[in-house]
Amino acid sequence: MAPICSACKSGAVKPVSKQLHAATRLYQCTVCGLAFCHPLPAVDSPSAGPNSLPTDAAYTAGLLNRSRQKAARYENLAESRYRRYSSSLGKTSFRMLEIGCGSCGMAATYKRLGIEYWGIDIDPRVVKLAQESGVKNVSRIDCFDVPETTKYDVICFSQVLEHIKAPDRFLNKVASLLTTDGIVHCDVPNHHSLPSFLYRIPISSTRWGAITYPHHLYAYAGKSLHALFSQLFSVEVFAVTVDDPIWGQAIETSNRLALFSPLLRLLNAGSLLVAYGVKKTALEPQ
Repeated sequence: MAPICSACKSGAVKPVSKQLHAATRLYQCTVCGLAFCHPLPAVDSPSAGPNSLPTDAAYTAGLLNRSRQKAARYENLAESRYRRYSSSLGKTSFRMLEIGCGSCGMAATYKRLGIEYWGIDIDPRVVKLAQESGVKNVSRIDCFDVPETTKYDVICFSQVLEHIKAPDRFLNKVASLLTTDGIVHCDVPNHHSLPSFLYRIPISSTRWGAITYPHHLYAYAGKSLHALFSQLFSVEVFAVTVDDPIWGQAIETSNRLALFSPLLRLLNAGSLLVAYGVKKTALEPQ
């Protein structure tokens, strides 16, 4: 029996012929386009937990690389995001939680700008590096274990949601940690990007579009990401390139995706998909 779609809750889910691993099967929702694997594997890794799948070793290595170029990129991104967050909130001082913070590359800039920042990650390696780099407000903790006694004006999570085993339950937790009209900011690999379409050609036994076994086992298109978030948030969903000055990543100039950014922008098929918006106030207790 096919599983239910985690994004739009539809039962109109069909198997995909591509076989990634003998222990799982690939499905796609015919309503919102969410692609996912079921059942999910149990993988032992420092970057995996009871509620999440492991991060690719190459991506983790990138997080552990604190080059000057990346530091400058982190600073520029943090300043640009701060301006966007403060404009949306209508205030210049606020509390922020970053889930899956990695080595907290933006924390120092956020602190300088007056943000009360807390970063969390389950990988002890990146948390240790952040602490050794001078970041005080960083903890090794699963998001689901964060106390709901403190509320945050902004909660962001980059390249995290595709690793979460129960994305709907995860967003419920995020909503419970946000203030009234608090901002949510997420980015994931874009299942409808040009690079993802190329990966539907049978050139890799472990990849199909934005699905990469066993790391990314949920692949979001614009419709599926909006369907998932719209249950709790009023969001805008849009595609961007990795070198976007606000929504992009702290990449090196040699990043191969960045080399194709002009073409991807022209086709509106950037490799990142962003969800940005506010919590629906109707969710607040009466």
